[in-house]
Amino acid sequence: MKNSGIACVIEGSVNGFICLVNEVMELFLWNPAIRKYKKLPDFRTKMKDDGKCTYGFGYDDIHDDYKVVCIFSITRYRRNFQEINIYSLKDDSWRIIHCSRGVTRLIGLGKFVNGKLYWATSIDIKNGWGITSFNFSNEKWRKVERPYYGEEYKFLVLGVLKSNLSMIYTNSTTHVDVWTMKEYENKESWRKIFTINYSLYPVDYLFSHSFFLSKRGDFFLMFHDKIMMYNPKDNIRNSSHINEFGWSFGGILSNPSLSAFTK
Repeated sequence: MKNSGIACVIEGSVNGFICLVNEVMELFLWNPAIRKYKKLPDFRTKMKDDGKCTYGFGYDDIHDDYKVVCIFSITRYRRNFQEINIYSLKDDSWRIIHCSRGVTRLIGLGKFVNGKLYWATSIDIKNGWGITSFNFSNEKWRKVERPYYGEEYKFLVLGVLKSNLSMIYTNSTTHVDVWTMKEYENKESWRKIFTINYSLYPVDYLFSHSFFLSKRGDFFLMFHDKIMMYNPKDNIRNSSHINEFGWSFGGILSNPSLSAFTK
């Protein structure tokens, strides 16, 4: 992609395609392996200038279609208003979908797993955290049950480990628990795979939107301007600064694809 001088943010990665949005709300699909990109058509909404937008990118395997969802929300007179727009690469067009999502806020970057996009949700930090999913095939929302923690927790961050929906959950003072869901949206299949005796400042968890497992089993957590590596086998933990400027960093995993955009 050409350098236009306008900053872009990654909103998701599926099958080698990366979804980007810039600061003037232009959306792009990019395949870095073949150095091709597609600018998505603009969409109209009455809330574009005043509302807050959350983006998500995924693949509809039933209709063989890549889709981008934009959830606009705005609060006026103590009421929450929402508008949900969805883009279809196959049709190369936007449309509004009418489905109730509730009033909870979507936190962080949506995580795509098995045809669905998952977000951590919260009305506010004091009232706890939840998980919601959006199905790209039937375009429906669904609440996802969390595991039973057995103690008070304060922060939840979603991720994907070995193709399974996963999360880190913490009380923000002593340790971090890493959980993974072994079976599709089955509450009983949540498993705590390890606990890291490590504490972060609360604001760091709001920036910790990236965590990964290496082939050797090392766990990496990126938060704010740092990266932490944990070896669960030897219980060894190391952390280091990514940069000296205090900038926040995140990351995604993307498998190279030689596919081109059909539209």
